[in-house]
Amino acid sequence: MSLIKGFHHIALEVQHVSKSIQFYRKLGFDIERTIIVENEPITFLIFDQFRLELYENERASSSDDIHFAFEVESIHNIIAWLNENEIKIVEGPLELDNGWQTVFVSGLDGELIEFIQCE
Repeated sequence: MSLIKGFHHIALEVQHVSKSIQFYRKLGFDIERTIIVENEPITFLIFDQFRLELYENERASSSDDIHFAFEVESIHNIIAWLNENEIKIVEGPLELDNGWQTVFVSGLDGELIEFIQCE
């Protein structure tokens, strides 16, 4: 029996929470809630069962060593959508040896976001 109930969230330190909220809302996230911890607002965004915690630090700079991924129905449709919304692709599209197709974009604070078609 595992003591872990399930995945809850990924936290991102961002330079401007309001701008990051706008960016992630374009990707389909909704604001779940904002809480105050030690006089600092922390906003949780949710998409399906996936949560992002956003908190502000004007010196924030995410690392390219980590990324998070969203599964998509069609890599071609997501690429068209990214282009329409002027979200720059930083890597790909790539076809992996198992047939999966993937493309990477950079969030506002350098966080690496992957979109992957697995079928």
